[in-house]
Amino acid sequence: MGLTYYRLNKYAEAEQYAIEAIKLEPEHASAHKLYGEVAYYQGRKVCAVMAFCNFLLIEPKTDRSKVVMENIDKVFKGVDKKNINIIYDKTNGGLLKTLITEMAITRAASAVDSLQQKGVADSAVIFTYQLETIFKAAGEQSAEIKAPKGFYWNYYADFFYALTQSGNLPAFARYISLSSNHQTSVEWFKNNDDKITKLSQWLATTKRNF
Repeated sequence: MGLTYYRLNKYAEAEQYAIEAIKLEPEHASAHKLYGEVAYYQGRKVCAVMAFCNFLLIEPKTDRSKVVMENIDKVFKGVDKKNINIIYDKTNGGLLKTLITEMAITRAASAVDSLQQKGVADSAVIFTYQLETIFKAAGEQSAEIKAPKGFYWNYYADFFYALTQSGNLPAFARYISLSSNHQTSVEWFKNNDDKITKLSQWLATTKRNF
């Protein structure tokens, strides 16, 4: 039903079906992908990136993974650094906090320009920085919202903020980008097997709330 609403451009309705599917089965990769797509079309690009990241955590090395990584790349590269337009959804905890979070994408884009000017060429390092910027911004805004906060803030924002605080974000970024940086990521993991072990342990023991 969620896909039907999506094809009819009824994104808010499709989002609710995606949320219910995730609640029933958190490892439902397609539900995270759907959530990301409908969030994107509603102008909530940080939400979209988080959902896409969750999809890639479940399904990192398929043809769909390549498409989703391209979508994330488009979010960061397609930033309008002067104008941010979002469609406000009351379930997200407040227009101001949603807007502040979305502005983190522009900060990430500007900072990446600076990194590249300084000669940083490792795409995984740049990707990690982009994710860290938006995850921290979302987590900081989420901490200011009184319960009940809603699905996005509880399930995505709080989780990915905790990831930035765990020290496991570099390994996470490498893992979810296997479809686009396969060889370099595989080589990195060979030399840093302890980091993927720590990431796996953290994922296994970290509780997520809806």
